[in-house]
Formats: sequence, C-alpha cells, structure tokens
Amino acid sequence: PNATRLFSLSAVVLILAIAVAISYPKFDCSESHVLSTYAHDQLAGIPEGAILLLTGDVVVNTLQYLHICEGVRPDLSLLSVEHMTYSWWARYHHMYPNVSFPNERYHPFAPNGFSMLDFLDANYRHRPIFSIGGTRRDDPSMKDKYKEVRVGYNLHRIFRLSDAPQGVQ
Repeated sequence: PNATRLFSLSAVVLILAIAVAISYPKFDCSESHVLSTYAHDQLAGIPEGAILLLTGDVVVNTLQYLHICEGVRPDLSLLSVEHMTYSWWARYHHMYPNVSFPNERYHPFAPNGFSMLDFLDANYRHRPIFSIGGTRRDDPSMKDKYKEVRVGYNLHRIFRLSDAPQGVQ
C-alpha cells in the first residue's frame, strides 16, 4: 500500500511538472511591460505637484509601485481612496506633508471621518486634484460642488463647478 501510494504521488507530481513545463512558455509574462507602460502613461500627463486619488487594486498597486519603489514623479501625492477609509490611515498622514486631511480618515459616516467634499475643500485651492477610478459611491457629498472631467483614458481632473471647463457643468 505504501509503495502504491508513493508511486501514485510520484506519477501525479511528474504529470504536473510536465504540464507546467509544456505550458510555461505560453503564460510567461516576464517580458511584458503593459502595466509599467500604463503606469508611466498615467503619471506623465499630470501637472507638477498634483494630488492623484486612486481606486482599484491594479491601479493602486501599479502606480504606487512605480512612484514609491522606482521614484517616478516624486512631486505627486498618490493616495489610495480605499486605504484612506481605514482607522489606521491617520498614522500615515505624515507621509503626505503637502496634503491636508480634514480628519483621521475618509469615511463620511464615522465620527472621526471626513467626506470627499471636506477633502476637496481642504486641498483644491493649493494643488490640482485628479482621480483614477473615482471616489466612494456611497459618498455623494461632492456632487453639488465638484465635477470629475475626463482628461485621459481613465484619468479625471476634479474641478469646482465654478471652475470647470465650459460644457461640463
């Protein structure tokens, strides 16, 4: 029984190893630069010193990697909208000295939270603000005062309604 079990296990491992060896060339993405190109393209057109609000794992991880690990566009402040919602977020405010946080975290319904309207009001006059992926769907606070205007593939510039380009109000 033990010899049969050992043989069966060895056969399964061998079959899996052969399948991986045969399939690997088809799925090898080590030479793909799609995400790097995407991230470089997204950051390239943003004005110096801007705040960039990011939503979505691929967007956040790709752009943050390029920004933090490779040092691309250190003049920008890249903020994950999702990360800003957590109670631990206040510990990271110091990493963004040019950004004003109206309270501890982006959570319009928490006692120590702020809305997107609060955040935009605190930062709009000091730095241009852009977004990729939008803001929380359950926070409509900005809709009567600010507008997201598409300026790229999925890049939006946030304007006060009074400042928005003609035809977008």
